[in-house]
Amino acid sequence: YVTPMPHDKIEIGRPMKTTPIYQKLKDKGAEYFDLYGWEKPEWFNKDNIKVKLKNKELRLALEMKENLKKRKAQIKARRYKSKQD
Repeated sequence: YVTPMPHDKIEIGRPMKTTPIYQKLKDKGAEYFDLYGWEKPEWFNKDNIKVKLKNKELRLALEMKENLKKRKAQIKARRYKSKQD
Protein backbone atom coordinates (compact mmCIF):
# COMPACT_ATOMS: atom_id res chain seq x y z
CA TYR A 1 0.00 0.00 0.00
CA VAL A 2 1.28 3.46 -0.94
CA THR A 3 -0.17 6.73 0.24
CA PRO A 4 -0.81 8.88 -2.83
CA MET A 5 0.69 12.34 -2.76
CA PRO A 6 -1.28 15.39 -3.89
CA HIS A 7 -1.66 15.50 -7.70
CA ASP A 8 -0.64 11.84 -8.06
CA LYS A 9 -2.92 9.83 -10.31
CA ILE A 10 -3.90 6.33 -9.27
CA GLU A 11 -4.70 4.25 -12.34
CA ILE A 12 -5.61 0.99 -10.58
CA GLY A 13 -9.33 0.26 -10.59
CA ARG A 14 -10.21 3.06 -12.96
CA PRO A 15 -12.62 4.02 -14.36
CA MET A 16 -14.78 3.33 -11.32
CA LYS A 17 -17.74 5.72 -11.62
CA THR A 18 -18.55 7.36 -14.94
CA THR A 19 -21.25 9.66 -16.27
CA PRO A 20 -23.39 8.92 -19.34
CA ILE A 21 -21.17 11.15 -21.51
CA TYR A 22 -17.90 9.54 -20.38
CA GLN A 23 -17.26 7.62 -23.61
CA LYS A 24 -18.30 10.51 -25.87
CA LEU A 25 -15.79 12.82 -24.17
CA LYS A 26 -13.14 10.06 -24.11
CA ASP A 27 -13.57 9.67 -27.88
CA LYS A 28 -12.95 13.41 -28.26
CA GLY A 29 -9.64 13.10 -26.37
CA ALA A 30 -10.63 13.74 -22.76
CA GLU A 31 -7.97 12.88 -20.20
CA TYR A 32 -9.64 12.09 -16.90
CA PHE A 33 -8.70 12.36 -13.26
CA ASP A 34 -10.34 10.78 -10.25
CA LEU A 35 -12.53 12.99 -8.06
CA TYR A 36 -14.04 11.07 -5.13
CA GLY A 37 -14.30 7.98 -7.33
CA TRP A 38 -15.85 9.82 -10.28
CA GLU A 39 -14.03 10.25 -13.57
CA LYS A 40 -13.81 13.96 -14.34
CA PRO A 41 -12.30 15.33 -17.59
CA GLU A 42 -9.20 17.40 -16.85
CA TRP A 43 -8.07 18.36 -20.34
CA PHE A 44 -8.51 17.30 -23.96
CA ASN A 45 -5.64 15.48 -25.62
CA LYS A 46 -6.57 16.33 -29.20
CA ASP A 47 -3.12 15.46 -30.56
CA ASN A 48 -3.06 12.01 -28.88
CA ILE A 49 0.04 12.79 -26.83
CA LYS A 50 1.30 9.64 -25.11
CA VAL A 51 3.35 11.30 -22.36
CA LYS A 52 1.79 11.14 -18.90
CA LEU A 53 2.23 14.64 -17.56
CA LYS A 54 2.27 14.94 -13.80
CA ASN A 55 1.61 18.57 -13.03
CA LYS A 56 -0.91 21.09 -14.26
CA GLU A 57 1.70 23.70 -15.17
CA LEU A 58 3.27 21.35 -17.70
CA ARG A 59 -0.11 20.50 -19.23
CA LEU A 60 -1.04 24.18 -19.37
CA ALA A 61 2.25 25.03 -21.10
CA LEU A 62 1.62 22.27 -23.63
CA GLU A 63 -1.91 23.53 -24.32
CA MET A 64 -0.62 27.09 -24.72
CA LYS A 65 2.03 25.88 -27.17
CA GLU A 66 -0.58 24.03 -29.24
CA ASN A 67 -2.92 27.04 -29.21
CA LEU A 68 -0.07 29.27 -30.37
CA LYS A 69 0.74 26.85 -33.19
CA LYS A 70 -2.91 26.87 -34.31
CA ARG A 71 -3.08 30.67 -34.11
CA LYS A 72 0.07 31.02 -36.24
CA ALA A 73 -1.43 28.68 -38.83
CA GLN A 74 -4.62 30.76 -38.92
CA ILE A 75 -2.65 33.98 -39.42
CA LYS A 76 -0.58 32.36 -42.16
CA ALA A 77 -3.77 31.17 -43.91
CA ARG A 78 -5.28 34.66 -43.76
CA ARG A 79 -2.14 36.21 -45.20
CA TYR A 80 -2.12 33.66 -48.00
CA LYS A 81 -5.80 34.30 -48.71
CA SER A 82 -5.32 38.09 -48.78
CA LYS A 83 -2.44 37.67 -51.28
CA GLN A 84 -4.74 35.58 -53.48
CA ASP A 85 -7.37 38.37 -53.56
